[in-house]
Amino acid sequence: MGHHHHHHHIDENTSTLPIALTVLTNLGITIAELIGGYLSGSVALTADAFHNLGDSITSLLVWIAKSVEKKGPDRRHTFGFKRAEVIASFVVSLLLFAAGLLILREIIERTLQGGFEIDPRILLPVAIIGLLGNVIGIALLWKQAKHSMSIKGALIHLISDALSSVLVVVEGILLYIGFENLWYLDLIIGAFIVYFLFSHAYEILKESMHILMEGVPEDADIDLIEKTINEFNPNIKDIHDIRVYTLTGKEAFVEVHAVVPEDMTVKEVDMLRDKLRHTLHEAWNKDIHLTLQVEAENCHCREHEHHHHEHGIHKAMS
Repeated sequence: MGHHHHHHHIDENTSTLPIALTVLTNLGITIAELIGGYLSGSVALTADAFHNLGDSITSLLVWIAKSVEKKGPDRRHTFGFKRAEVIASFVVSLLLFAAGLLILREIIERTLQGGFEIDPRILLPVAIIGLLGNVIGIALLWKQAKHSMSIKGALIHLISDALSSVLVVVEGILLYIGFENLWYLDLIIGAFIVYFLFSHAYEILKESMHILMEGVPEDADIDLIEKTINEFNPNIKDIHDIRVYTLTGKEAFVEVHAVVPEDMTVKEVDMLRDKLRHTLHEAWNKDIHLTLQVEAENCHCREHEHHHHEHGIHKAMS
């Protein structure tokens, strides 16, 4: 009577086509901006290219994760492959930090060497293409973002991208009109975009590390578990070994051991389990996978049982 599963999948019905299209537009922009940045001599455009690349990869991960999640568990991977998204996010965050550092080095070198030439005839059209690409991406994902957290994340990054593209377009227009000596503006905008890049990378790193370290999911208040059990039956005194973790951040796996009065029936335990699952689902707004292990109050086999189960969990988790 250990496991019951309730699935309230919100993400299933979202088609992966809009994400795939967003990835393609974004990769197109990245390549255009990298070439444009190199030819025009603009650091801001190169920084924007990497910022875009970060978002292409983020969208790509969401797309791969959606495809991989459909694969489901097998005999060797009883959880399926949902963690793939988190591991990939972790790697991406490190790549973004590396890209940001390279651009930062370039900005510092150019600041020390003083003025440099930027060709607005290349900068402006490429920046406008970049902005249009972001707008298309935002339009593609707008409708789905309501249903999926990961798509919402991708959308927020696209919007911050569009903002940085606007800055580069403004710079292009100023240079085009004839403010040639505004080269330092390029560095300021570049630095601003690098800041965006770092905060984006840090956010992904922090979130993915927390999940990989089996951290408790965001917004999950652990005290609620004990409170719900005590409300159901105040005679359940000993609640221990509470473990809460998540695979992707969208669901919560909850393990609880409780020592229950001897006169508690199996039916009551089932009612408690359902109540606990329902309460946690409502409060945490996540799919809840609950394992409630109960032991009778005067049972001498408890210590042995407890140790055996501990070993089982560690074996299962390793």
